Amino acid sequence: MLRVAFHKTRRIEVRHNVIHEAHVIDYTVSFPAKQPSVVFESEGPDNAPCFRLTYEMGSDSLLTIEFSIAPQGGEFQKYTAGRAKRKGNSGG
Repeated sequence: MLRVAFHKTRRIEVRHNVIHEAHVIDYTVSFPAKQPSVVFESEGPDNAPCFRLTYEMGSDSLLTIEFSIAPQGGEFQKYTAGRAKRKGNSGG
């Protein structure tokens, strides 16, 4: 389940509930100056790692996706990344 909440502080929170793993990760969404892109960054307890998921559309119509993890009190480090391209509609 994915729930999006808009706050008076102009902050957007996304709650991603993974039911089969029985945990919830709350994300704050930001829109960096480099567009089109969006960043989801977790907000968790101080004793847990933080997660960041970045989507960036390149001029070559490829979507770059990067997942980073920051240990408690540490800096984000890339965990995995990939690129995706939407296939054209071959059915006409």
